[in-house]
Order: sequence, then C-alpha cells, then structure tokens
Amino acid sequence: MVRRRVGKGQQQPSAAARRPVAAGGHGGHGGGRSPAQVGMLLLAAVLGLAGVAGLVLYWMGPHVQLLDASDQSQMQRVFLSGEPWMVYCSSKRAPEPPKEFTDAMKSLSKRGVSFGQLNCGSKLPSGKTVASRFGIDLKSKPVIVATGNGKKAKQVPRTYTKTGTGLISFVDSFTRLRLYEPRTSQKFQEQCTRKKACVIVAHKGPLDTSTTTELYKAMEQHRTVSFVSIDTSKSRLHLGVAESRAANIEKSETPTIFVVRKRNATSNKFGVSVYGGSINAMQLADHIHEVLENDALLKWSSVRPDIRSSSSSSSSSSSRRQRRKQPSNDEDSSGSTGGTRADSQQHPGTGSGDQDDSSGGDGGGGGGVPMTAEERRRERERRRREQMDREAMELIQEIDGDDEDEKDDDDDDVTAYVDDAEGVELGEESIVGDDDEDEGDYDEDHDVDGGVEEIDEEDDDDVVELEEDDEEE
Repeated sequence: MVRRRVGKGQQQPSAAARRPVAAGGHGGHGGGRSPAQVGMLLLAAVLGLAGVAGLVLYWMGPHVQLLDASDQSQMQRVFLSGEPWMVYCSSKRAPEPPKEFTDAMKSLSKRGVSFGQLNCGSKLPSGKTVASRFGIDLKSKPVIVATGNGKKAKQVPRTYTKTGTGLISFVDSFTRLRLYEPRTSQKFQEQCTRKKACVIVAHKGPLDTSTTTELYKAMEQHRTVSFVSIDTSKSRLHLGVAESRAANIEKSETPTIFVVRKRNATSNKFGVSVYGGSINAMQLADHIHEVLENDALLKWSSVRPDIRSSSSSSSSSSSRRQRRKQPSNDEDSSGSTGGTRADSQQHPGTGSGDQDDSSGGDGGGGGGVPMTAEERRRERERRRREQMDREAMELIQEIDGDDEDEKDDDDDDVTAYVDDAEGVELGEESIVGDDDEDEGDYDEDHDVDGGVEEIDEEDDDDVVELEEDDEEE
C-alpha cells in the first residue's frame, strides 16, 4: 500500500473523496445498479421465498410415499403395524395415482391415514408378490388398498374408487378406531377373547367424555389391540382368576380396566392384568405395552373370560324383551354397519371429513325457514355421503364376515403380535403358523404365505365413537 505524505498547506482528502466510485456509477446512487437490476433481485428473492414455502407446505401436507416391496421394515409398517394406510398399486400404464386418490387425501389425512404408492406385482423378501401375499386383484383398475388396525389389507371395491368421496367413505370406515360394546357372549368372544390382546373397560352406566377421550388416545398407541366397553349394570363380567375383582367392579362407580391376552399362539391359557392407575392415555398405553411383553404381569387361567346378563337386568328381562322385540330387530339390521347409528349421532361428518353440519340437519332449514340453494345443495351432499358411508360399512361387514366364515375358531393362532415385530420377515414362520391355518382366507391359487390376524370384524354391536370436529374441505 503506497502512502502519500501530505505537505504543509495541503488538505487531507475527506473520507467521501477517498471512497472509490463503482464503475458505471454516479456517486452513491444504488451502488451502480439500475432500477431494473434492483427489481430483478427483489423478484428473485420473492421467488426463492415462495419456493421454500412450497417445500414446507409439501412436507407438512399429505403426500404420497414411494414404497419398495423389498424394504422389509417398510412393508412391515404398512401392512402389519396397525397404522392406517391407503396404498395405490401402480403399473407401467398407470404410474401415478388417479385424481380420486389425491382428492381423498386431504380429508383422510385429518384422521391420521398415510398414503403410499407401490408396485404390487413386485416381490416381498419372502419371494411372494405383494398381490399374492395379500390377495390383491391387479386386474381391477384402479387398484387401491386400505390397511390398518391389524386387519388384513382390503382392496377398495371399484364402486368406491370412482370418486374421492367414495374412497373417503370406504377407507375411513375401514381404518376408524372403535370402542366396542358387545352385549352377548358371542360378540364378546369375537371382539375380545379371540384376539391376541384385548382391553376391557368395565363401568357402571355411560362412560363420560373425558374417559372416552383418554381411551381413544391409548388406542392410537395400540391399534392392533381390541378395546371393549362393558356396562356392568347390563352385563356381568367373568374373568376366571380375577373373579373377585370382577365382582367388585359391579359396585364401583369408577371404571376398572383389564388387559386380557393369550399366552402364545397355540395356548388356551388366558392372562388377566388389572390396570390400577387413573385413566390416563399415556399411563394406560405404557401398561398395555408392558403386559404384552411380560407374562409375569398377568394371572393365568384356562378359563376363557366371558360376559353374561346381570341378575339385576334379568329379573325383568322377559317383559322388556317383549316390548323391545321389534326395535331390537331393527337394531340388528342397522347395526350390521358396524356402529352406523353411533356414527351418525356422535360423528357428524364421519366418513368424509369435509361435511358441513350447519347445512340444515334433517332438512328443516332452521324451523320452517326456507333453505337457500346453497343450503339445499349441502344437505343433498350430506345425505349422499351418509348413504355412501353406510354402504361402505355394510360392504366391509360382508367382506369380514366371509373371511371369518372361512377361518377356524382358533384362527388367531396364525400370527404373533405385530406391535413390536421388528426384524420379522414377511412370510416367514416367525410371523406365520406352521400349519398355515389361514390359507382359506384367499383363493388357493394365491398360495398366501400365511395371513395377518383378523383383529376387527366390524360387528353389529354399538360402538362408542369419539366426536371429531370436521372442517369443510
């Protein structure tokens, strides 16, 4: 750096005078950049921010995950973990999900459903194709499959793949969590003791909203475990080794929770554990996890838990049965939809996620006030969606019923727990019974590598539903 000595009589140049002037500039006007250049820079900055915002919205919003059949842990998660999924089976001719699939994603994502795209003709680690393993008909286009809650994967019928609303109705009905209220011994066996694990909530009178909310939160953590609610004022619970505790709950004003499970796939021993804490979702979920992992936490007996009519209710049961005979028949016929009545009362909008409950209810238009054209349109749409929801549930009932008829009473021996089945390869003996008792689930041509335990029959008993706030899409 060259320093120039300033002699006497000479003034030191000011800082402004020493500052170099940019090439092509005029002093300090914009550092030499023209207004057009400044505008381009601002535009680039805005576009950059918009791109970042778009990426954030993409990752925050529902999107389709590309699935790989050779990825063992991924297939375990999608088909066996109990998580709710809607999967599109892609092909060379139809590599992308149809519009109906993407239309349904926004509403279903609010209910925790994940979305995937998979080549169902590709092979699993066991050597079987996805289609063969889970009984998927690749000739019926589009091929969309629903999974969740430990149930066998179900292919969505073509009737429900034609519209986004149809997909919403079927997938929501299939993946929805339910707190069952079995009223007969047969239903109790189907919904509880024939499962690998079951949580029994024994209570006197209706459950309050806060308790129901905590139970549904616990269900989210254990989707492969069945939850049943027993009103001890109507039914008497028999638990074998826990009989004394079961007798006391009829006098208790607070709910008592039992966890019941079989010792292993081939055993006829039933273990019962009593949950002694407050009904808190996190604590209950932790207790269930411990019981599933540790046999020592349960009392074991060869007596199968069961329910029977309580003595208090049986005293006048004959007269009540006569008075309620016709309503009971109606209930059975409508109840085959797996709790549709409870859905319509406590789940306004369930099945679509975007219904508007302010559209006039039953069409009264607010006490005789004429409905506007928009209100009438919304009312027609609401009724159409309710009808589709009922039909979807009825179809699921029919499918599950057919599957159940083809299985032996002890078909739940087929698979071990899938909650924490890490490292288990699909199709191997560690997840499938040696004698393949479930081969009747699908056609023999499919030669299925065992089946997933039938966790949920979606039966005709009342279901305690948790209210949800649905937004109009």
